[in-house]
Amino acid sequence: MLLLFVGPSTTGKTTAANQIKHIIQATMFSGKDYLRKDKSEQNAWHMFKKDLQEAIAGRTNIIYLLTDTEKFNEILLMGDIVVIKFTAELAILKKRFSKRTNGIVPPPLEKMLMGQLKTWGPIVCNHEIDTSEMTRAPLFSRISCLNRSRNSSTSSLSEIENLVYFLSPSG
Repeated sequence: MLLLFVGPSTTGKTTAANQIKHIIQATMFSGKDYLRKDKSEQNAWHMFKKDLQEAIAGRTNIIYLLTDTEKFNEILLMGDIVVIKFTAELAILKKRFSKRTNGIVPPPLEKMLMGQLKTWGPIVCNHEIDTSEMTRAPLFSRISCLNRSRNSSTSSLSEIENLVYFLSPSG
């Protein structure tokens, strides 16, 4: 299974993926992590696409995190993919990002966050998780609850949908 976690920086994609990957025995990639596969970007992407196709075929599980849309449409054309969009209000994103930048979000970073929100806003997805009202504690709590209730080592789309329900603030 291939899960795409998409959305702006600091919306919780990595936090969720780090917990979920253990539940569904998935490998996690973020952004251009695929460049580790080869010195040539073109070769690395070609090799990574084969990995993605293996996941789409159900032979492996991959969670791929994207903050930009550069490869998004190409990946969508590959087949049956679960797209989970993470979002939050700009003020929340700035507050979260400020923890990385000594309490101040410089104008270029604010502009980047606004651009990411605008870019991902209209993207069609299977599920959307607004993390504006959510902190790491409830997120971890929801994932831990799902992990404790897990009975088998296989994963399915319905399990992922249950996971998304648990991640959602109203879940």
